[in-house]
Amino acid sequence: LLKLPNIPVSETMTKNIISLSEITTVSEFVKTIRKEDIDQAPVLSVTGNLLGMIEDRDLLELALEVQKD
Repeated sequence: LLKLPNIPVSETMTKNIISLSEITTVSEFVKTIRKEDIDQAPVLSVTGNLLGMIEDRDLLELALEVQKD
């Protein structure tokens, strides 16, 4: 197994998070991940609550769904 240091996660976490609003369009998400060179982002409600995550693989799943129709 890996030997990991016994330090708080706050010391290793990503601090400058790019987040998206729940009303962000898929097109805007694509622009954001390309511009920011990221592959996922948290999605926040209009009140700032965490709703979930969106990942680049979600786009692939969406594209495959659209192809089925």
